[in-house]
Amino acid sequence: MPLPLAAHPELVDSDSIFRTPYWELVMLPLDETVESDSNENISDNEDKDQELIAVGANISGGHVNPAVTFGLALGGQITILTGVFYWIAQLLGSIVACFLLKFVTGGLAIPTHSVAAGVGAIEGVVMEIVITFALVYTVYATAADPKKGSLGIIAPIAIGFIVGANILAAGPFSGGSMNPARSFGPAVASGDFHDNWVYWVGPLIIGGGVAGLIYGNLYIPSDHAPLSSEY
Repeated sequence: MPLPLAAHPELVDSDSIFRTPYWELVMLPLDETVESDSNENISDNEDKDQELIAVGANISGGHVNPAVTFGLALGGQITILTGVFYWIAQLLGSIVACFLLKFVTGGLAIPTHSVAAGVGAIEGVVMEIVITFALVYTVYATAADPKKGSLGIIAPIAIGFIVGANILAAGPFSGGSMNPARSFGPAVASGDFHDNWVYWVGPLIIGGGVAGLIYGNLYIPSDHAPLSSEY
């Protein structure tokens, strides 16, 4: 596996390793509060993801997703410890957003992700693996790869498009989550953890991780300068 790369220079110093993940805590509430009808407004969901990624790209990298963070960590783009801080911020952001949404809507039920009737949990996991792999691979190809050149300009648009396409393809079957934090927050707020494990095993452990391992090891040279400190 290649050494951690300086693809995110803002994460190099010891102050930034604590500071930058908290921008994820700011972005996740924005992501969650417009998510309740994502399957009905795909174009709005694409635009929202593009905007959040563009806004956060130069601060935290605009991950907004533990699966993306895990894939970047396994591919050597950030360290595991930095990834842990990202995960904490992302999960807290999702939970806060869902409780806030529940409060401002007068206690309305928070929709949760679950597999559709007639679709088994294993089928749901496979669907989430496929679409999350596509998402994280796109993140690598357009944003993380040092060879991306001018392609990096359209990274938020490309990532937004793959999110929209994945929701169209997988939404009717698994919900098209691709994001453990997006599924975890509503589960905590509603107290309904039925099928929640699907959105951890599929996107995080397999989909995002495999994409990071493949792209990070096969397509990014291992002779790039490592981070100045090991965290």
